[in-house]
Amino acid sequence: MLKAVQWTRPAGAVPHLGREEAEARQQYYLGPEHLLVGLLRDAERPVAEGLAPSELRLRSMFGLPNSGPNPVKLLVEAEGLTLEDLQAAALAALDRGG
Repeated sequence: MLKAVQWTRPAGAVPHLGREEAEARQQYYLGPEHLLVGLLRDAERPVAEGLAPSELRLRSMFGLPNSGPNPVKLLVEAEGLTLEDLQAAALAALDRGG
């Protein structure tokens, strides 16, 4: 029997943000393109924003940073892009229908 997936608070924001984008465009499905937009919107937040103290302790146990920029933002910027430009391109693709 499969168990329901439990999201951490930050990871759980991505599908929610993607769903908001889909609904804003009257697209009543949640596809990978919506999740990409949600991921990019979430990457604008610093790492520790919205983390509970227990989640901060877990991050420390695994040697993960508890503060600073979101790793997705760092990866995007390392490629010479900005979150805003990448998000605009993803939204333009959604508006074109894929």
